Amino acid sequence: MSRRFVSYWLPVLAWMGVIFFGTSLPRAPQLMEFGGGDKIAHAAGYAVLGLLLLRAFRGSARYPAPLAAFVSLVAGGAYGVLDELHQALLPTRTCSGADMLADLVGLTAAVMLGWAFGAALALRQGQAGRVGNSRRTKKEISGMADVKEITQAEFDSEILASEVPCLVDFWAPWCGPCHMVVPIIEKMAAEYDGKLKVRRLNVDQAPQLATRYNIRSIPALILYKNGEPVDMLIGVQPENNFREAIDKALAD
Repeated sequence: MSRRFVSYWLPVLAWMGVIFFGTSLPRAPQLMEFGGGDKIAHAAGYAVLGLLLLRAFRGSARYPAPLAAFVSLVAGGAYGVLDELHQALLPTRTCSGADMLADLVGLTAAVMLGWAFGAALALRQGQAGRVGNSRRTKKEISGMADVKEITQAEFDSEILASEVPCLVDFWAPWCGPCHMVVPIIEKMAAEYDGKLKVRRLNVDQAPQLATRYNIRSIPALILYKNGEPVDMLIGVQPENNFREAIDKALAD
């Protein structure tokens, strides 16, 4: 069982099990006595499911935020329909349109709020990064070079056809650790100027390349030589790890 499955999808399946077995039981009298209590429980249960699905599709499948929100709503809604249909087969429960509506309201509200919160956080991180860069002193930015951002359409000509080895930083604006890697790759770009080409690529705008190179976690930095990937560094790592990988690629 992979770490990615345990981290992202096991909580989703576990919560689906909680919902399934919870709705298989007779309604608690306390909920029935409290006006709307049963519907609140339905909405809350599917709100949690929506957030877990959004997290899984964003973190594991690396879907862009709009697509992750859409598939979360589809998957959660489909499960809600199946959950209500299975209740029709139970002698203690009935299929209820009101319950289904409560499920969808909770699911939709949670996914939309989660999406909005993620977008706001990414914007804040991006602004913080820009402010941090603007405050660097000349001493702090000495030995660094600007790293060009490329598009998916430019990838073949910029990277695969390059006569020198290339280091490509696969990143996304919403990824906090990605911003932490920027000073390191800027330093590598300056240090290996003329020997190594360093570029950045937004995976949200290049999903086909992310799939082609099996990128499931970012930041992912891939070294290319003669158009082929020869090494990959995942996450924030010490500068020496970058130097060792680059020196090996240059020496081979």
